[in-house]
Amino acid sequence: MTRYELMFIVRPDVEGEEAVDQQIERYGRMIVDNGSEVTGVDKWGRRRFAYEVQGFTEGYYVVIQFKSTDAVVNELNRILKIADEILRHIVVRLDEPKSAPVSEEQPATEAAEQAESSADETASEPVGQADESQPATT
Repeated sequence: MTRYELMFIVRPDVEGEEAVDQQIERYGRMIVDNGSEVTGVDKWGRRRFAYEVQGFTEGYYVVIQFKSTDAVVNELNRILKIADEILRHIVVRLDEPKSAPVSEEQPATEAAEQAESSADETASEPVGQADESQPATT
């Protein structure tokens, strides 16, 4: 399964914290019922928008992290588009951290030693000497 992050903004005219919790429960249950796993929920709270969205100047932000398949994400997007309580939403696929490639000919310790020696060589060159091939400007 692939890791995703869902961010949605609940309308500010929804009554109270309980209504926001109901929205979180609704979409979390939808994710779990389709065979996926919710790994985290982060309530950001009420935030002011940079510009007016559907006549509102603020909304309640929620972020849900989950592991899922593409089919579940497509269904989640479809439902969130038609939900009246949600002003905006976005689902982002989280990439797995990639390690730096190490060439097979040169082990990692040798590559690190070579990088250190080249850094030492450049540091030992004199700094601030004028190039004699260029005329001096005054």
